[in-house]
Amino acid sequence: MKLSACIITKNEQDMIERCLKSLNGVDEIIVVDTGSTDDTIKIAERYATVYTDYKWNDDFAEARNYALSKATGDWIISIDADEMNLTPIEIIRTDISGAGNHNALNVKMMWDENHSHSVPRIFKKGLTYTGKCHEYITANPMQSDIVFKYDKSPTHEQDPDRNLRILLSDSDNPRSMFYLANEYYDRNDLEKALEWYDKYLKVGTWRYELADANLKSARCLWRLYRGEEARERCMRAILLNPQFKEAFLLMSEMVWENESPRWKEMAETADNTNVIFVRQ
Repeated sequence: MKLSACIITKNEQDMIERCLKSLNGVDEIIVVDTGSTDDTIKIAERYATVYTDYKWNDDFAEARNYALSKATGDWIISIDADEMNLTPIEIIRTDISGAGNHNALNVKMMWDENHSHSVPRIFKKGLTYTGKCHEYITANPMQSDIVFKYDKSPTHEQDPDRNLRILLSDSDNPRSMFYLANEYYDRNDLEKALEWYDKYLKVGTWRYELADANLKSARCLWRLYRGEEARERCMRAILLNPQFKEAFLLMSEMVWENESPRWKEMAETADNTNVIFVRQ
């Protein structure tokens, strides 16, 4: 079984070598550079086959699919320059061999001990990405114990509005609405975040994403001094996923002091099953 790794990158000289070293043991590494002006290409060429002919088009799926088209492996590891693999490649190969009818493996993407999410980052050749931003593959993934560590690359500051710009150009679908809301939330623009969470909640269908949107919109409402609405949204998050620890903890902050301990007790029994973004 041939294993390829695919990376798209631009101006990641401070991050990319760490990523490439963490892939030691794969059969090939494909790097598609989208316009670096620093030493990214020079560093990548020590470890990978580098393509520099792709012209960036504000479309992450298009760029990733171009990289996938250059890979010759039976299975693909999709990873970013500001991430690194923490799992030995031989263990990854063993997990792939045991995947059975699954065509992908879910990888735990870890920021720190309290912040993580799972996403299919290892998959059979032939699958492709969809979505201009926060792109995804449609797969039947198997859960795994594989871990990638991710960090915020300093190059994000070179184009801080990139994701917002792309999402606004593709804002007529639920996924973009959800991530637009998150973008505004991270910018502390609570009114705008709430506007997009409300739009998403009218059309979203994925139960656990709906839970997250209700939780984040509850935080917006609470900070906007709309407590009753905030508690209602938080309760919806709990109803959608009764294992959502963060929702119980938020509720404990928004109720009367004598009621708070009970919500904290319930939080202790929640194990974050099916929570898409673990933050507690």
